Amino acid sequence: ALWMKAGYVRSNGTVSVLYLLLRGVSRLVAANDERGEGGSGGALWRGRIGSFLYYCVLGCTVAVPFRYHDMAGYARHCHDGSSSRRGWCQPEWCGSVSSLYSYVQRKHWNVGFLRYYRPAQIPNFVLAAPVLILGTAAAWEWIRLSWKRFRKLCDDDGGDRTGNDGADTGWRVVNVVCWALHALREWDCDFRGEAATEEGEEDMVRTPSLIGPCTLPYYAILMFVCFVGATVAHVQISTRMICSTCPAFYWYLSTVLCRHGDSGKEEEGEKSAWGLIFSNGVGSRKWIKWYFVGYNVLGVVMHVNWLPWT
Repeated sequence: ALWMKAGYVRSNGTVSVLYLLLRGVSRLVAANDERGEGGSGGALWRGRIGSFLYYCVLGCTVAVPFRYHDMAGYARHCHDGSSSRRGWCQPEWCGSVSSLYSYVQRKHWNVGFLRYYRPAQIPNFVLAAPVLILGTAAAWEWIRLSWKRFRKLCDDDGGDRTGNDGADTGWRVVNVVCWALHALREWDCDFRGEAATEEGEEDMVRTPSLIGPCTLPYYAILMFVCFVGATVAHVQISTRMICSTCPAFYWYLSTVLCRHGDSGKEEEGEKSAWGLIFSNGVGSRKWIKWYFVGYNVLGVVMHVNWLPWT
């Protein structure tokens, strides 16, 4: 209900649908695993399909306000026959667009895929670049750690999850698909308070809790918002869009600060997403602190004086 209300106030609230859809898909993946472990196939699948449909219905419920605004706009401007002037003042888009909201954004705000990639917008890209880089690094770090856990399981099981020998865990399509299913299974087990590995097995990949399996939907939403901010929306709104809707952004930064505050070292042959950007742990810690201090100070001064800041 709260997510539906959020979607009613701002269209960005519909991003919560991604969480519900991932939850539904994870139930189907878990059903397949449990069937392979000896569960009763028919009853198990019926229950999990019912659970999947349940989360789909919840997702549609969250998206209802967005569609309601579209329908209300059509009803007001296109189908309301109470005005005697309706025939000659009817907007040109009546009956020709699938979404009133998308049409208005595209025509009047120039919102669309890569439409903002113009030389005049370079300052806005510079403004949004730090947050987009940090958000992308956060999503990549989650993927990296999840891939390491998957690769470790493949090595331990002799490749049972991919159909190949345990050494073949490169970025092939079949391995990526198996990894995605494994990540969903990990989240489902963690969501229900169960161990993702078999009893007696230890996860040899050290994973900070704030970038662990249970955070899958939050990092997925962060990655989605970064993509939309960088390619579709006005890029300068990425700062407020990410900082106000993505807790994973702060989880990752806190993990980076604590980790680099201790050692800043990576395992041999491994490189974190942050390490790909900065090699000096102390320097990166100072960089991130000064960025947020500067952003908040300048933001308070510039935004209230109607200067270009978001």
